[in-house]
Amino acid sequence: MENNYQNKGVAFKNKWKKTDRHPDYKGKGNFKGVEFEFAAWKKNGEEDQINFTFSEPYVKEEPTIKEYAENKSAKQVYEDKIINQSDGLPF
Repeated sequence: MENNYQNKGVAFKNKWKKTDRHPDYKGKGNFKGVEFEFAAWKKNGEEDQINFTFSEPYVKEEPTIKEYAENKSAKQVYEDKIINQSDGLPF
């Protein structure tokens, strides 16, 4: 969010909700310059009550080279060796 949205947030209906454990609404916000995400559930039987949970924004972590190498399948390792093999043959 940009600075002009400080101390504000927005929520949308969760279109991926499959079970009652999934939130009814999900959103993002900013409070005093700190970004956050939130999920909200309508309380059963209480139309006027919504419960929230707040969390830090999700950041997808890219694997390190070591993690990537350790997670390669045997087939991938074999294919990489064949492709990168330099045996001096002209073909």
